[in-house]
Amino acid sequence: MAQPRVLQSYSSISINAEEESPLMEEQNNSVAAAAAASPSSRRAPRAVRFYVPVICFACLFLFVASTYIPSRGEMETARDYGVSFFGIPQMRSAQFIADSSFLTGRKHKKKLLKKIRQRGSDKHYTEAPEGCEATVLIIRHCEKGHVREHCAYNGFERSVYLASLFGDEEERWPAPGFIYALKPRRKKKLNFREMETVGPLAVKVGVTVDSTYSVPHTHDLVEEISSLLYKGDACGKLILISWQHSGIGRLSHHLGCGPGQGCPMDYHGRSFDEVWQLKYVYRDFDHSSERSLALPRGPEWRVFGSVQQEGFDPLAFSKLAGDYPVGGTMSSARWKSSDVEVAERKRKSDTKSWMEGVPEVLGGPREKTHHEDHHGGHHHDH
Repeated sequence: MAQPRVLQSYSSISINAEEESPLMEEQNNSVAAAAAASPSSRRAPRAVRFYVPVICFACLFLFVASTYIPSRGEMETARDYGVSFFGIPQMRSAQFIADSSFLTGRKHKKKLLKKIRQRGSDKHYTEAPEGCEATVLIIRHCEKGHVREHCAYNGFERSVYLASLFGDEEERWPAPGFIYALKPRRKKKLNFREMETVGPLAVKVGVTVDSTYSVPHTHDLVEEISSLLYKGDACGKLILISWQHSGIGRLSHHLGCGPGQGCPMDYHGRSFDEVWQLKYVYRDFDHSSERSLALPRGPEWRVFGSVQQEGFDPLAFSKLAGDYPVGGTMSSARWKSSDVEVAERKRKSDTKSWMEGVPEVLGGPREKTHHEDHHGGHHHDH
């Protein structure tokens, strides 16, 4: 007996549903497994949720502590230099620069020694002998007053007084073997103060002033001085640098003298009398500078910095110069010399003619010899 059409259709639907049920079950199981594996559907273990924030906080605390919390030694150094708590990171940065300089940093030292050996004139490189000692003096330029490009009147007095401090007899300091001055040409102007400050001294000792280095090329000057020390050319000699006061701190730090070695953070802006002394000694030291008290395996360079005063007294200097004789006088500036003066430029756009009247010892044009005049002024270096 034939079934009704409605029952037939219902039975066919039931059969199809039973046939599709395994496939549907498999799909549901895969969806459930994917949902269980998703990070949003399950929570991390309690231990992980507890220790991860603790570890992150500890790392953050160690970073802050190493950056801002000073050590006892740093606190003592900051107290000596009058550096506030918030200035200690800057002091630490300056010390890092000094510790990684050409003389004390191993990486920079290897690079510089390689460059020295590669130069044509330094093929027979010999390191400085043990016991070598040299000193670098860094001074600020003369007083400027309202003068735009040159020393003021009392600034020229200081330059002459400065020359009286150096010499090979009974003067206070030895005659310098090398004299450097900041390059007169700046970005948009000329400034001759650094060169004029050491002018009388250069004429007195007969040492030509090297004024080829500018503030952006401080690194090149540091490299040259480091080379003089490494090769032993500066042993037993004095190197004098006349510089811009705002860059003296940075220059000394790159020369390996930081707050830990005795060099302050910056040069005091209102003073023209400070002299930064950087004494370099190369020898086998008997005492360690490390926390572990480990002695160096051989001779090494060490830097010892200090700040001295020139002691310039304008009135006392004028008296010695004869400007205040008994009974008075109608003339002054008996100390003045035209050998070290740079003439005022006729116009601001003129940036070359000033060198015409500058003596050779201050970086001016070299005077021709009789041999050069005879051969038309041509000269070739061999």
